[in-house]
Amino acid sequence: MMILRSGRLEWTALLTALAACGTEPDHGPVSLAAFGGDGQRSEVATALPRPIFIRIQHRDGPIEGASVAFAPGFGTDSVSPAKATSDHNGDVSFRWTLGDSAGRHTVSVSASGATAITVHATALPGPFASLDTASAMFQYALVARPVPTPPAVRPSDRFGNGIPGVPVVFSVSPA
Repeated sequence: MMILRSGRLEWTALLTALAACGTEPDHGPVSLAAFGGDGQRSEVATALPRPIFIRIQHRDGPIEGASVAFAPGFGTDSVSPAKATSDHNGDVSFRWTLGDSAGRHTVSVSASGATAITVHATALPGPFASLDTASAMFQYALVARPVPTPPAVRPSDRFGNGIPGVPVVFSVSPA
């Protein structure tokens, strides 16, 4: 487009228009946010009941087509997929299977240009599988005197995770 002014070409408008071609507008910082599924609880070595939902956006709204990666922070945890592309709403989701250790688990969520976020889940011990000794098993003491170390046991699931609240009764067997 050329603009005529007083018989001469006005190139300033043309150059300004051409300079703007092919450049992306500044949409501000990119952010990630969990909007569903964060903070779930499930038994060890099982999938969480609901997927985790993440949204990627900038100040003008959602970002479609962004690649978002998911990395478990715990050795035996797994996620599927490990990477996803955001839809027209800027949303992605993944499924999370907890590892075999009870406690707090994390997955790091990252995307190019965004600060990574962390989502959390709690792995609960599985059902009772064994009663492990937690103190010296064979101790001797005089009659009517306590043993040097009080007896203690630890109820565990099949992975060795302690299970709180399991009633345990000790009894003395006759010699």
